Amino acid sequence: MGPEGPGTLCNACGIRSKMDRLLPEYRPSTSPNFNGDEHSNRHRKVLKLRQKKVPI
Repeated sequence: MGPEGPGTLCNACGIRSKMDRLLPEYRPSTSPNFNGDEHSNRHRKVLKLRQKKVPI
């Protein structure tokens, strides 16, 4: 079970959540509130999304 109910985290994200390393951008693509511009299930894309958020 993920932070927003069943089916909101994949297995890898569940492990990250247990280790307190889950970033808010991690979401499985089947999650009900998945938005491709804000979320990803791939670590590299999550890092790119985080870089975009940092103001220059």
